[in-house]
Formats: sequence, structure tokens, C-alpha cells
Amino acid sequence: MKGAGADLRSGYWCECTTFAPGSGEAAELVGSFDADSVSQVLVWIRVAVREIAPALAREAAEAAQEWMASGCRSTRQALMAGQAEALTIIHGGTVITWAVRRVRFLPWAHRAGDRLPECADRFTATPIKHLKANRTEPASE
Repeated sequence: MKGAGADLRSGYWCECTTFAPGSGEAAELVGSFDADSVSQVLVWIRVAVREIAPALAREAAEAAQEWMASGCRSTRQALMAGQAEALTIIHGGTVITWAVRRVRFLPWAHRAGDRLPECADRFTATPIKHLKANRTEPASE
């Protein structure tokens, strides 16, 4: 007989949301990822940041590059310590946030490829307010 929680798998739940302050609309879930390791988390965020960096305003792009060069180390350390983390980039009127937290995955909630389980449509993305955020904002002019 298996012990309680024996079927649970440890990992990290990652979400990318966008939000336009003042729009009156809630944050929109852009993507999610269930990672098995901190390395997978960092690769997921770094690839996404590299993809959008050319389209960012100069200051936001520089801040994103700085996070990739050195800020991701503090993110790695925090995640390894079991803390939730978030990276927020502000571009124009849009706030883009990658939020990550340690979780225990239920085996029946697994998804194949890029499809979420059917039950995921019953819930909406809610920004995680308790995360320590690494904010990258354009410098004021």
C-alpha cells in the first residue's frame, strides 16, 4: 500500500500573464508551464524574454538583458530555497509577469503537450500577490 502523497510529483508551476493597468481588465494568462526543475524554469523564462526583447523599449530591453545576465541567479537561489518568484517587465502600458512557485503535481492533472486538463477552463488566472518580484521598469526620463 502506498503512503499518502506517494503519487504526488514535486515541481514548479510557471505562469506568464499580461496586464494593462487602467484598462479595467484582469490579468490575462498568456502561457503556463509545469517544470520539474529550477533549470527548466529558468530556460522557459529566458527563452520568452529573449523572444520579446527586440520589441521592448530600450530601457525595458536593457533591464531584461540585465536579469538574464545576473538577476536570474537570485531567482535560482530563491526557487532552490522553496520561495516563489516573479519577474515583471513593464513595456509601455503593459505589465508582463512570469510567476513561479513550487508545487506538488497531482498525477491525474497531467497535461499532454500544450493542452491543459479540461478542468482548467473552469478557473481564471489570479495574480499571485505574495511573490517577491524582480521588477524591470524603464528609467524615468
